[in-house]
Amino acid sequence: MHFIKTVALAANGEGFGHASRMVSMVQELHGSYKLVLYAPPAVERFVRGKLGIDLSAAVDFVPVPAFELCREGERVRYMKSIRRNLGLVASLPRLLVHLRRDMRARGLSCLVSDFEPISTLAATALGIPVLQVNHPGVVHKSHSIMPDAIMAKLTATLMMGRYDKRILVCFYDGDAGPVLRREIARQEPTCGEHIVVSVKREYRAEVLACLEDQPAGRVLVYPEANEKLPYEKALASCMAVITSAGHQTLSEAICLGKPVFAIPQRGQFEQRLNAIRLHECGWGSWSCLKGIEPKLQHFLALAKKGDFPHKPQNPWMRRYSNDCSAMLSMRIRDFIDGSEGKTAHPAAWAIARSAIDSAERAERTAG
Repeated sequence: MHFIKTVALAANGEGFGHASRMVSMVQELHGSYKLVLYAPPAVERFVRGKLGIDLSAAVDFVPVPAFELCREGERVRYMKSIRRNLGLVASLPRLLVHLRRDMRARGLSCLVSDFEPISTLAATALGIPVLQVNHPGVVHKSHSIMPDAIMAKLTATLMMGRYDKRILVCFYDGDAGPVLRREIARQEPTCGEHIVVSVKREYRAEVLACLEDQPAGRVLVYPEANEKLPYEKALASCMAVITSAGHQTLSEAICLGKPVFAIPQRGQFEQRLNAIRLHECGWGSWSCLKGIEPKLQHFLALAKKGDFPHKPQNPWMRRYSNDCSAMLSMRIRDFIDGSEGKTAHPAAWAIARSAIDSAERAERTAG
């Protein structure tokens, strides 16, 4: 009888990219392995909606709470974020006990984590091999020592935890290039006249105010439902994209050959780094919200003339403008099939297991 390995995929709940990559990985790995997905409820809703009824029914979901960022307008407030998540931190020992029991009962062969720290810690405590596949870890490749850069690097270290192997997914300086959902990757790009706008609601009005001179119907705002033109088709047929500087939307636009104007959130170094690299690669422009209008108008004028892409400013920087889902799938399969008998980092395994054992003893005592 052929033995099918049980593999866990885990995704962070902050941002659209982690959930989108989970969809892509399920699409690539389904049928070869029994899949268990550890993710927050919001990610589960998104993933189930994109997978469809049949594929969604073939995978198991285990809810995991998400660490949340507090935002005010375009700015991330880190001290408020810390206070908001104190309750979750306090509940971690009990949560890890339950996750550890679930993983042990399922007989997981390995965990593929996209920046999800809780399931990673539980897997480490059981000696389950961990593969980190994410984008935010790319901040470690930056030499910046600005305060927000240092904060981003520290956060990335904590969120990734201990792992046996790491693959950074990024359109610049990545170990692999962008990972797209099939409904995006299969689109045939055409050049229309509309502009796709996908920005946070907190500062959407300020962005749209800069576009009031555009003809009626030319500005399509997402993620609001648009029955006439779904997001995937709108993206593939637009003239240009205006979006926040999250990696996933930038990657989707780049892979479809669309010029992008990125608006990074203040205090979020990863987004500023994405925006800077976007410009250096020649695929678009960027601006903070303050003083955005002249830069945005200049970008749209260039996009209308078909002036993008520009010559890269740094020809030595590794750049990707194609969907690398298949290549990433092969590397993940190599890790899964070669993980038999391996255990996670010994020191991390000992520390995590000791902490969870203590929580289990306390739970039994209380019971």
